[in-house]
Amino acid sequence: MIDLKNTTRQKLLEPEFAKRVFSEAYDYVRFVERRTYQLAEFLDKTLQIRPEGAMNELERSYSLWISKLRFAGLQFYSEKEVESFFEQRIYDALGSEDFDLMDVVIGRLVQIYISERDAFKERLRQALLRNNQRVPGSLVINNEQVPSVVKNWFRDYFRKVGTEGVDKLKEAQYFSDNINFKKLPYTEQKKLKELFHLFERLGIPSLTPEGIEDTMTMIDDDGNIFDLQNGRFVLIAKQKTFEPMKPKNGKSQVINIDKSVMESAPVGQSDPLALLKKKYQDYRLQRQVVLDLEDQLVNDTKGEPEMVKRELAQASRQNEKIKVIACLKILARQGSLATALSDNLAWHAAVQEYIQKKYASQYKPDEINSATFALKSDPGSPAGISELLQYLLREKLEFDENDSALVGVEIGQLMGVRYEGLAYGDQETGNFTWAKNYIKNSKLVSEND
Repeated sequence: MIDLKNTTRQKLLEPEFAKRVFSEAYDYVRFVERRTYQLAEFLDKTLQIRPEGAMNELERSYSLWISKLRFAGLQFYSEKEVESFFEQRIYDALGSEDFDLMDVVIGRLVQIYISERDAFKERLRQALLRNNQRVPGSLVINNEQVPSVVKNWFRDYFRKVGTEGVDKLKEAQYFSDNINFKKLPYTEQKKLKELFHLFERLGIPSLTPEGIEDTMTMIDDDGNIFDLQNGRFVLIAKQKTFEPMKPKNGKSQVINIDKSVMESAPVGQSDPLALLKKKYQDYRLQRQVVLDLEDQLVNDTKGEPEMVKRELAQASRQNEKIKVIACLKILARQGSLATALSDNLAWHAAVQEYIQKKYASQYKPDEINSATFALKSDPGSPAGISELLQYLLREKLEFDENDSALVGVEIGQLMGVRYEGLAYGDQETGNFTWAKNYIKNSKLVSEND
């Protein structure tokens, strides 16, 4: 880890040292924590690079990383700072495979009271319409050459597709036929598409099913359990007359709710489904206790991931079940849980030992040793995080399979798409269960990988 206090501008501009900085920046963009914000602000203050000024190649690379770090760490910035970022630097952060654009924005929006959220979203939209960042290429509007900057690209886009309630056919025609857009390199096309879609998404009111940013749980009359996430119904446990809900390819099944289909489907009596429904309802009834403790912990620790991890370690030693769940949820929501094994050598060693004991009857010792060694190269894999959670919840706190998997369902949702299949409701048994992990090619992998 780079020592920010003793690193000078001159040191940052040494090519070999810059590689170390960029490598660390990459890690903090993928696994967001307080350090993401600290590194961005340190680089900006120390280098004093201005996007509108002349930059050499190395300075340009630093400027791009500052933008990516700031975007990934939006949760640490004030509303005014986020607006300023949208107006002055967001274009540099687009097109990245290291984070999901809307996940980051929604992560910041849910920190705002829902009654105030739409006003903030509109300010962000207006900030985008003022953005003067350069888009490589040329732009002609009404037979006039205009500066190829973000705000003018919005003008061109709106001329063709409208400003509200975008016609998807017109949008598709714009992307396929518009001369200005077709001339752009693919990377710039991708970034503009992201920006246009972000603008549209920010225009959907938060108090509508399509626009709500918070996760909400619903159970229909047939016993199907859903979470409403970002305008999508994500299936948690399914009525038995449908296909089993077990996630495939590491993702929860996402469906569109068609009421006519729901009503025509035979309901039947399903004891396993009734059990799943009751278990999930009972678990959600305890949610407020956990939420209250989360608020207290965030206040006590100032949201610092390392302090939350210390609270988690202490709570697991003292068998404080509710506190463990609260800490896990905070870390999952921050994006810090994915780095827990790489950040804490003691946890890594404990999970390795847990894996060796758990799989001793299924695999040869050398296969298990190879798998635990390989875990060092990808400690944030779904299988690795699954074993960490099972070690804490089942081994340390002695939760049974069902109760620990119920927590796993919620943690997986908070961590994002890659982890949504950590656990699921099994409609055949009426129990919540963990997705199975197994050893393949000397690595521990999830059945959903």
